[in-house]
Amino acid sequence: MPQFNPIVKCNIKIMIAGIVYLILLIIFIAVLDMPIPFKMITLALILYLVPYFRLIIYTIWTAGNLLIGDKSVFSSYSSHVLTEYYKTRHNLSQLKDIQSTIFVANYPCPLFNYTIINLLPAKTYMIGLNERYWGVKLFAIYYYRLKAKDNYKELQSFISDVTKQGFNVLAFIEDANDQNKKDEQSLGRLKSGMFSIASVLRIQIIPIYIAPMPFSYGLPSTRDHYIRAGQKMIVQDPEQSRSEVEEFFARSATPHK
Repeated sequence: MPQFNPIVKCNIKIMIAGIVYLILLIIFIAVLDMPIPFKMITLALILYLVPYFRLIIYTIWTAGNLLIGDKSVFSSYSSHVLTEYYKTRHNLSQLKDIQSTIFVANYPCPLFNYTIINLLPAKTYMIGLNERYWGVKLFAIYYYRLKAKDNYKELQSFISDVTKQGFNVLAFIEDANDQNKKDEQSLGRLKSGMFSIASVLRIQIIPIYIAPMPFSYGLPSTRDHYIRAGQKMIVQDPEQSRSEVEEFFARSATPHK
């Protein structure tokens, strides 16, 4: 199980709220004074026409498919979440021909941030935990299981091998348990491991900032969302590069309309 950090708390609230709102809707339709067929039609229309309820149903359906190992639906789900629902603005199309690169990203909201994998080049490994219900194995076609500790040399060797084959790597480098990470809006400390690996292997890094998706009482307070990729960099001094990425994330936290 993941540690109970602010992001996990936020996601639990979102999931509970979605289920509660769905149950309340069903109860409301059930007590209406109309024949059952009309109740079913009314419920179906609301679930289809109201974007929030449509997202809930689509999420439940997609989660069920992922749990049985069917990842074919995830691409269309990602498109729905980022394009139709959140109307995400991004510049990731400029990365379509990128190869042998480490993408480093912040960690805003694990319920939806994994959908970014479908906006990146197809040959991209996602690095993260591998627990069945929470980890990257559930979402990514290419993934690497990150151990809790003592994994540095093995990870470096893996990245060296796959980047030589033209693959990219995506890693969420923000520490969600850092004391500065008070909620999904704030930015936690950036881990330095990926910068050290990039320096040793002489692999370029591209930072990607994923804006949080703010919720209020479990409901999204806005459907406007953005993701921003920065310029590629060659890491010579890992700490300096980490600081530069941290500054990029901080600047990107203010959206440019």
